[in-house]
Amino acid sequence: MKIYRDRSKAGLTFIGFKSDIDFATWLLDHLCDFVHAALFEHLLDCLAPDGKERKEVIRGFVVGCAERITKRLLGMCDQSKNARTTNGKALVVIKDQAIEDFMKTEGIRLRCDRGSRARFSDGARIAGQGAGDLASFGRPVSGAGATLRLGRT
Repeated sequence: MKIYRDRSKAGLTFIGFKSDIDFATWLLDHLCDFVHAALFEHLLDCLAPDGKERKEVIRGFVVGCAERITKRLLGMCDQSKNARTTNGKALVVIKDQAIEDFMKTEGIRLRCDRGSRARFSDGARIAGQGAGDLASFGRPVSGAGATLRLGRT
């Protein structure tokens, strides 16, 4: 699966199979709600003043939380790669190739953008990393999986 921002429209664009896109959308919504709730609790505790310092606290907390969640998710991906069966590995290779072919056909080329260099609070970043340790990534429980179809939403 690939997820990217297109400057010509708002939001994120997902490329992949419908079941993967559905899970990624659910996970992003779930984690955004988690970060917002954790940030709210942090702001109640830290009593940061209004203005520039408060923005730096917010930015630092969100950066720290996102960094820790990313590190945990990448660790889970590494574990999953090592635990896959031969058939599971073949399916991933087929899916990855289908996504690459779709992107080539559509003329989609991704690049890495490191984002802004805005200042943030180091203390809030550490607090955000602590909050990121508490995030959960369990799949939602639902009926039988949908048919795998390559697409973009």
